[in-house]
Amino acid sequence: MAPERTAAVTAWLGRLAARAMAEQRWPPEKHNNHQYWAACAVQVVAVLRDDRHAYGWALDSLRTAMAHVDADGHLPNELARRSRR
Repeated sequence: MAPERTAAVTAWLGRLAARAMAEQRWPPEKHNNHQYWAACAVQVVAVLRDDRHAYGWALDSLRTAMAHVDADGHLPNELARRSRR
């Protein structure tokens, strides 16, 4: 890929990551799988862009996720939702 195209895609991914971080500002007790998937995506972009702030945000979110996993490997907030038909 041409360097200018790579730069454009990398900048676009950075904007998406920033938006994900801005839109995922829930208190820890309200975190759910959307927050955790956003954190995974932001962390990949953070590594690509060498963005320590985004990487730290993602790491904090993922640490919260791991702290919420119960002894059976479930996320209580997800279990509480049950089916949303």
